[in-house]
Amino acid sequence: MANDTCIRLQADIEQIKSCREKLKANSKSLLQLGKVLALTGNEVRLKMLFLLEAGRRK
Repeated sequence: MANDTCIRLQADIEQIKSCREKLKANSKSLLQLGKVLALTGNEVRLKMLFLLEAGRRK
């Protein structure tokens, strides 16, 4: 994300900087969430995880 070039005609540089800072500040959480979501892999796995979690709540 080192590239500071934006091709939008009316780019809001401050908003872009703010978004980059938010992503950087939350990178660890986003990485962990991405790994969890990657585990689901497909609809069947997601359904299995859903049912397992629902069973834990009973």
